[in-house]
Amino acid sequence: MGARFAKRFPGLVTSWFYSANYPAVCTYVPRTCETANAFFRGFMPSAAPFIDVISEDSPLSPTLRFYEECPPYTAQKAATDAWTGGAGWGKKGNAVDRHDF
Repeated sequence: MGARFAKRFPGLVTSWFYSANYPAVCTYVPRTCETANAFFRGFMPSAAPFIDVISEDSPLSPTLRFYEECPPYTAQKAATDAWTGGAGWGKKGNAVDRHDF
């Protein structure tokens, strides 16, 4: 996924890599940190060994719970729920099926 992301957005990282410029945050669940590391291995292969993935201690981190904290997301979700009766947002209501906002 990281390699595809880098190919899709080739100009995204234009300066020399410095870990503080590209914070990598994962949840307290170990598999999310493994996913973040795998993403960076594909996205920035030469810099991946130098990226520190930071694990959030709280399961309620606003950084990682975008689906509760991001106004465009919550507005789109509310509009989609009203239109579909909640059918367009996955099993738990926090997975986006469409990314057009």
